[in-house]
Amino acid sequence: MQETLGHMNTWTIYLLLLVITIFTAYFCLAMVGFLNKLKHSMTRKKDGKSSMGCLTLLILLTAGLFLFIVFRFLVLYTPFSTDEPIAKITAQQAEDHLGDFKLVVAFMEKGEPTHSGNYVIKGQRWLIKGEILHWHRWLSAFGLKKMYRTTHILGQYVTKTPAGARANSYTLIKDDQNALWHTLSSGCKALGLVRVKSVSSEPVAPNYRETASVWISDSGLKVRLNNGPGAGDEMKNGGNKKNGAHETGSAVKKTKPNGYPDREEAIQR
Repeated sequence: MQETLGHMNTWTIYLLLLVITIFTAYFCLAMVGFLNKLKHSMTRKKDGKSSMGCLTLLILLTAGLFLFIVFRFLVLYTPFSTDEPIAKITAQQAEDHLGDFKLVVAFMEKGEPTHSGNYVIKGQRWLIKGEILHWHRWLSAFGLKKMYRTTHILGQYVTKTPAGARANSYTLIKDDQNALWHTLSSGCKALGLVRVKSVSSEPVAPNYRETASVWISDSGLKVRLNNGPGAGDEMKNGGNKKNGAHETGSAVKKTKPNGYPDREEAIQR
């Protein structure tokens, strides 16, 4: 099922969601009409046929809502196999007073770039946060596999900074602001239909000489340089070179044209 969805473009998936929504709305209206009829027939003897119609309607309504939720998750998350790249990140010098450095992020799916963005970071290091979604085992039996999505790009200060200095954060998702979807997804988590785990990469110092790759696996997110050890592992070893991979700290300055995103959220250190 996911392989089929993988070949669909975004508009095709949205069309499917629209059909499911119309289907659900139709049965909601039918339910209202049925309840009105039931109200007028309360004084009469109940008909077995009406009871069967009510049961069928409830089943179809539940099925429509369930399909809507499944397709919504399939739109918001991306399937992945074990240990694959999901983004390539280039660090650049930011313009004065705008931030400490800039990240040019090229997001990827199945090894192919999908879209990119520029993020001015306030902080000495950067990291990416995301979520890994696992379906209930009986849903996995129907071909639904583990999925992921990136949620935030953040800056981080690791040493003492001037008073009032704040790291910043960029939100990559918008559905968390939708109260209805938040309620539906929370219900799915409570029922055990899906299990969502928050993951985060190690904080990484900007490297202006090399492109970093963000990889995802069952254990979480990891940043790598030149197919060498994870950037977080290098940082723990004092930023020294190891196995041919360069340190992730200071480097020669590099300037490129700047572009900046629309949304930014400030967070406390």
